[in-house]
Amino acid sequence: MVPLQAPILSYREIYAGMKDAELTKLTAHNLTAAIDVGYWVADTQVSHSAVDPILRPCIPAFSTLGMACIGGAMLYGLSPSVFEWNLEAFIENSKPGSEQDTMTAIQMLAVEYDEDGVNEKFRSAMQGTMCVLGSASKTTQRAYKALGFGAVPFGGSVGRLDCHVGGMPGSCTENAACITFATNNNSSFQFSCLSNEDIVTHNGKRLLIDMGSLPLQHNDVCSVGARVFAFICPDHKG
Repeated sequence: MVPLQAPILSYREIYAGMKDAELTKLTAHNLTAAIDVGYWVADTQVSHSAVDPILRPCIPAFSTLGMACIGGAMLYGLSPSVFEWNLEAFIENSKPGSEQDTMTAIQMLAVEYDEDGVNEKFRSAMQGTMCVLGSASKTTQRAYKALGFGAVPFGGSVGRLDCHVGGMPGSCTENAACITFATNNNSSFQFSCLSNEDIVTHNGKRLLIDMGSLPLQHNDVCSVGARVFAFICPDHKG
């Protein structure tokens, strides 16, 4: 059987005889090198390529260049005290099961929602006109790691997912919610649920697919899966 080869995407003959494994390794190396020298298509002030704004991904709040990223909106993870969430009260009301199950739940939830936990450190800059939020699947995370990039960036993009919100395994699908830039009389941004299997909320109210898009205002509190964040508009007046 003849081994499969990637199609030739340029006129450089050096790539014509390479196998997929070789091309994958070379691509991963080149992409990593591009990032190391500051080649960020998402940072509009320093971008070396003319990428259409609709394609610019969400990225963590600070790039490897050590500068704030430019974006149309910011997703800002909240401290549990802000949305009045208490770990002990939650465990008492949810009754996880056995003592071992309870201890496991406490440990996992503490990592996410204790003071200075994962949720409080979540920051993501939305730079395009549409942002799909969700948690990268195990398959996606394995593929990302296999390319030599390590862990999927928290608050960044991977595959078709614009913003990886993280969270405990199974807490969220890859296509849970969507934020779109669509101006109307009420707001410049809209928020919608993409999967009824996921817990998506807007100012404490759960959203479902058939509810359509809701206006998203500056300082609105949203949740997607395990992540709870405030929606911040840089151009907000007042």
